[in-house]
Amino acid sequence: MARKAGQLISRGPRTWLVRISLGRDSEAGTRKYHNKTIRGSFREAQTYLSGKLQEREIGRHGDQSQSVLRSVAHNCSQAEATAEKLHRLRSAVAASHPPGTRDKADRRDHPVRHPDHLRSNV
Repeated sequence: MARKAGQLISRGPRTWLVRISLGRDSEAGTRKYHNKTIRGSFREAQTYLSGKLQEREIGRHGDQSQSVLRSVAHNCSQAEATAEKLHRLRSAVAASHPPGTRDKADRRDHPVRHPDHLRSNV
């Protein structure tokens, strides 16, 4: 059975010492703890303890989540760069064809036939 990672120690009425084991100091070999005094109910102290223990667990597995976050951020930055290039390209096309000139160019490329060609020679 695993050892408890945290302790709740009564220090008086509605006062609790929350102690969380941080392991041993590698140089001195002494045990290290995170200590916090909670003034409130036992349940408030339990909530603080469980929150800190969750933070500690996330810290242990944080490398995996950080790599996922880095890859998502990288993909987002690539998408932003692609969107920026597309925006610049559209701006360049719009600048080369000011409003009104594009229609004229289309008319030159594809002449409109007048309805006179539909009449029969009478």
